[in-house]
Amino acid sequence: MPLAYFGVLFASYNLIFGFAGRFAARASKRYGGRPLFAAVGILPIIACFGMASFFGWGGIVLGTLGQIGRGLGAVLFLNALNERISSAFRATVISVAQLGTRASFALLGPLVGYGIDTWGLQSVLSRLGMLFSMVFVVLLLPLIVRAVPLSPAGQSPTSAARP
Repeated sequence: MPLAYFGVLFASYNLIFGFAGRFAARASKRYGGRPLFAAVGILPIIACFGMASFFGWGGIVLGTLGQIGRGLGAVLFLNALNERISSAFRATVISVAQLGTRASFALLGPLVGYGIDTWGLQSVLSRLGMLFSMVFVVLLLPLIVRAVPLSPAGQSPTSAARP
């Protein structure tokens, strides 16, 4: 892909991220939180392995799945934190969570760049898919399994869980 198209690709991916975030609340009401949290973990894995397997337009299209996962995750995680954390600690928890995300990208970004230069794009994307798979299994899957469903507005999480 010519270098001139990377700006268009970046803008397109950010639009997809924004639209996914825009429709996350509606999707959460329709499908429920657990399936969407699973999708947030699985979509980037599919995107990484897909981009490693298919170069060109196929990889770009599969890369959109990662942006959809990012958009859904940004809204779902923030809503979950807002619902479960008291207002006294909410800003601190959100700030620390965002700091952790930015710190991981600050560490991972240069490593990915070095890896691409050293081992090639396909190898690094495959390793990122493996890393995201491990993060999904170790961090996100236990949260999905034992998560209390998000409550409708005005109900406590315990009363919303009762039939």
